[in-house]
Amino acid sequence: MNNIDKFNFSADRPIHNIDEDLLGRAKFSENLAEAISNWNGKDSLVVALYGDWGTGKSSVKNMALTYMKDKTSKPMVIEFSPWEWAAQEKITKAFFNEISKSIGKQNSSEKNKKLADSFKKYGNYLAASEVILTSTSNSIPFIVSAIAGIGFFNAFLNDTKIITLITTGIVAVSPFLKWGIENLKKLAGYYDEKAKDNEKSLAEIRSELKVALQELENPILIVMDDLDRLNTSELRMIFQLIKANTEFPNVTFLLLFQRNIVEERLTDATQSGKDYLEKIIQVPFNIPKVSQVQVHEVLFDRLNKILELDESSHLQFDRDRWTQLYHAGLKNYFNNLRNVYRYTSTLAFHFSLLKGRTVFEANPVDLIAIECLRVFEPEVYNELSVSKHAFTQFQSAGNTRENNKEALKITIDSVISKTSEINRGNLKKILNELFPTIKWITGNYYYDYSSYNNWFSEGRVCHNKNFESYFQLSLSVNDITKSDLVDFISLTANENLLKSKILELNTNRKLKEFLSQFESYENQVAEDSAIPYISTLIDVGDLVNDDDTSFFDVFGAQSLIYRLIYNFLLRIDEKEKRGEILLECFNKSNEFMMIAKLLLSEQEKRDENKETLLDNPHYISIKELFVNKLKVLAFLNKEILLENKSLLTLLYRWKEWGEIQDINNWIDLISTNFQYLLKFLFQCIQYSTSFDGKVSKKHYYIKVGNINDFYDVKKIEQIINSVDKSKLSTEEIYTIKLFNEGITKFRNGNEDNW
Repeated sequence: MNNIDKFNFSADRPIHNIDEDLLGRAKFSENLAEAISNWNGKDSLVVALYGDWGTGKSSVKNMALTYMKDKTSKPMVIEFSPWEWAAQEKITKAFFNEISKSIGKQNSSEKNKKLADSFKKYGNYLAASEVILTSTSNSIPFIVSAIAGIGFFNAFLNDTKIITLITTGIVAVSPFLKWGIENLKKLAGYYDEKAKDNEKSLAEIRSELKVALQELENPILIVMDDLDRLNTSELRMIFQLIKANTEFPNVTFLLLFQRNIVEERLTDATQSGKDYLEKIIQVPFNIPKVSQVQVHEVLFDRLNKILELDESSHLQFDRDRWTQLYHAGLKNYFNNLRNVYRYTSTLAFHFSLLKGRTVFEANPVDLIAIECLRVFEPEVYNELSVSKHAFTQFQSAGNTRENNKEALKITIDSVISKTSEINRGNLKKILNELFPTIKWITGNYYYDYSSYNNWFSEGRVCHNKNFESYFQLSLSVNDITKSDLVDFISLTANENLLKSKILELNTNRKLKEFLSQFESYENQVAEDSAIPYISTLIDVGDLVNDDDTSFFDVFGAQSLIYRLIYNFLLRIDEKEKRGEILLECFNKSNEFMMIAKLLLSEQEKRDENKETLLDNPHYISIKELFVNKLKVLAFLNKEILLENKSLLTLLYRWKEWGEIQDINNWIDLISTNFQYLLKFLFQCIQYSTSFDGKVSKKHYYIKVGNINDFYDVKKIEQIINSVDKSKLSTEEIYTIKLFNEGITKFRNGNEDNW
């Protein structure tokens, strides 16, 4: 196919050269050329080439004309496109003018100039009838053939009274003619002018044309393509024009159109379109049928070229899934080359839009299928684009929602109903392959959560975080892309780069969303990266914002980091090796929260006799290391510990796994500095969340009973009451206010009522 650029776009133009033939029609085109070129009958010949839209009629015609050019006795080819003139009131004149121009261009001999001039004059005479043609309806074809077929134009020229008589009679006998006084004036004026020119009569010009055409060395081939674009009256005009001139020798008409369309438009109460055509078409041909295999070979070739535009998309291409979708029904949309070219041109463009920095930002198989729906099933595509909830609703076994299930099924059925009834079975199969998430609705089939995670990392349209990209077909600068997630994997071997990236995401308040998406990629982190990866996650666990949870979303960034650590260690089979890795990583770190969470989880599993992550020796060693490191930090770098947002949690772990007296001594120490004491109280502030049906609100408080678990709160109260508060900041005053409220509730025994 010609006109293909680097994005595999195609202008969808008919081919001209035999070497461009992809469907094996060159031989048919050659035989068609031979049949037309060898015609030497006395009368004209009308040949038709039938074929449906997009089946390559114009390409076969072009190849046939190419064959003719190489022949010794090649015809003089004149291509006339009636649909270009159909809306104008000059179609008859244009037809003969085009013939005249073509004859003059192709051969400048005196004989041909004379022939060209005769055709032009002949067209001028017939053009007079255009006034009548454009002012009538069903009578148009009859008038053309009558005027063209008999010689009474000469009478018009000799006596202009006759024209008045005839036109008046037409108006009288035909209620369907839309005649006007202006048209009468134009027609009468036209013949008055012709009479003054002393021109020959129409019959004389027709005779001269017959003689000149008979003497032609090379016959004339008049080609008319796309007749099926014309409406009924235009079609009748063209066919009557052809029929009226079938007496001309050495003239062949080659007509190209979709037969059923033209037959339908020519059918009326008097006759069928089929019978009408049989009276005019002498030699009908049908475009050779092309096997689906041939068309699909072109499709596959172009799809391969599109995949080559992005190497990663080629690597991500799942042949098994493509085979399933192809046989589920995608193959039925590609029954001709025009569909292939129309589809792959836009697909190539959308592939270029989703080309990521590191990897392709969609699943190539899913994009191929969704684009097929967009091009060939636009109503389905539009309905699907607003039905995300129904098509990406993940449901595990044993947790069915029957009421919700029925509502979702209605939405799915609504999408399927947007296609024709004959296509619904195939469309349902396609949607079930694209969206395994609906199989619990359509077939009571359930997947586990690991499958859903895999669909995300594979970029599948069925995952709710991937869905929009298939319909927006663009990447926002604020989006977390697949390239971002894949690049993050490459950072896991470098502690500094990984830590810098996590803190950058934290600063931009994108960390929580990023980590929730990265969970689907975590199994791609190499075990060789265990030490830098786990060490970094332990380090950042205490540094990230964990206050971005909502009323319904309880997982913050800290929880997600902990899950990454836990899931990575779980991938390692030997408990002893897990313990070695964790111990080495914790030894390098000065942070505690992730280790505290993991040790607490291990303790609970041991209490409940459940399978543990660590063996006992390493569990005990890590717990002892935790207490020792925390104690050293508390007394040597108390400012650092006082900055830790999880201070209260760490103190509880210290109390449980260490000595309570150590904590008492530490609080005694910080109480000697009022600013340290205020920082301590500030880290004891907690909040609860309420939801009134519209918005969620946070309520801040200090639960004094928690502090009393480590230290006598009366001592703290005495210190606060003895200090001059006039120079304190607003934040410090607020902290003291919450402490005093907490003291009151603590003493009243209702501090759990917040």
